[in-house]
Amino acid sequence: MYNLTIYLKRDEEIVIRDFKELSYINVSDSRIKLTDDFSKLTIHDSRTYNFKGNKQVSVTGSEISYIVLNENPKN
Repeated sequence: MYNLTIYLKRDEEIVIRDFKELSYINVSDSRIKLTDDFSKLTIHDSRTYNFKGNKQVSVTGSEISYIVLNENPKN
């Protein structure tokens, strides 16, 4: 499992534990896209991103500074 931290431009952060999924709507063809490979992710200001894990959060790309994905420590 992974934890995801979304760092916002207004100096706030959102932590999502047990991250499972990222989805967004592609404006040009209105399809929902899912990704698990952040190396190819480009944040677009006008797009809304939906993050799912222990909670679900929707954030507009213009609010996001950067995203960090970390593996949960094993106990």
